Amino acid sequence: MDLKEVRIKINQIDEELKEQFNQRLECSAQVAGVKMQSNDEVYKPLREKEIYARYDDDSLGRNHKSYMKKIIQLSRKYQYTKFIEANIVDEGFYSWIEDSTPFRKGGPLNLYLKADPEGERGLDINNILEIVADTSLRLMSVSARHETQCVNVSFMVEDTDACRQEAFVVAYMLYKETIKE
Repeated sequence: MDLKEVRIKINQIDEELKEQFNQRLECSAQVAGVKMQSNDEVYKPLREKEIYARYDDDSLGRNHKSYMKKIIQLSRKYQYTKFIEANIVDEGFYSWIEDSTPFRKGGPLNLYLKADPEGERGLDINNILEIVADTSLRLMSVSARHETQCVNVSFMVEDTDACRQEAFVVAYMLYKETIKE
């Protein structure tokens, strides 16, 4: 096979993956609906560990775990979007956010997060940083301190509907998945 033929095959696989991912998001929306009805949490660290364990004996285990981790993270983010669209947002979120201006008209969004070093009640530092890195928001600064398990993040939120919505979803996801003191 030459390079052109390999790229054609990759493009075909990408289309199949896109369809499969859309189906997974449809399932995530259904899961979100069930969780809303039962007043359940989106983030389930133990469930995720069960999923990752399925790849421990896999010869490509680390790559498959990374792939699944990303898919699960995106699925959780999609579930939070569904909660927000249904106007199911913890009241504590609004007092946790010091300034809600970025959600209305853009501007700096500063988040102060506490990690769970064990990753059993919330995200550990690495998982927080993965979410921060994967957003389309413009990152202004980030600092993480292992000693205190604190992560400080600043984004610049553009004054567009899409950017403000992304900021709200990411902030809410991080609020729900980090430790509250």
